[in-house]
Amino acid sequence: MREAGDIDLLAATRSDVDRFAEALGDFECLVAPQWMSASKQYFARFLVEGAEVEVSTVESPDTGPSECTGAGPWERFDMTPLGDYIVPTVAMELRLVSELVRDRPDRIRPLIVFLRERGYDSDLLERSMEHRAVAEEIRRSVRAELALRG
Repeated sequence: MREAGDIDLLAATRSDVDRFAEALGDFECLVAPQWMSASKQYFARFLVEGAEVEVSTVESPDTGPSECTGAGPWERFDMTPLGDYIVPTVAMELRLVSELVRDRPDRIRPLIVFLRERGYDSDLLERSMEHRAVAEEIRRSVRAELALRG
C-alpha cells in the first residue's frame, strides 16, 4: 500500500470549508479559505502533523464522469477502509483519469496496479477518459496495462 502524500476532503458548501478551517485553526494554514475561479472551487490547505490537508467544494456544473466536477464525486465513489472506519473516497477509476490528464506517472502506476488487482468499472473508466479527452494512444496503453496479469 502506498502512503498518502496529502489528504483531500470534499465539502458540499463553502460554509463547510469554513467550518473545517475553523476546526483546523490550531494547525498551520498554508492557504486560507478562498475562491479559486480557475478551478471553480472554494479551497483551503493546512499542514496537519506533517501532512497537507486540503478541503474544497466542487462548483462546476459539468455532469460528466469526472473526479472534480458536478455530481461526479458525490455519485461515483468507493467505500474504503481507514482504520476502524469505512469512508467514501473518489472512485479510483476517476482518480486514475485525473492523474492521466495531469500526466503524473508516479501516481498513475500505483492506481493501475490497484485497479488491476482489485477490479474496476471499465465502462466508468472509458466514459471518464472520453469525457476528459484522454488521447487514444494513452487509452490503449491504460487498457493494456490493466489487462496484464500478475
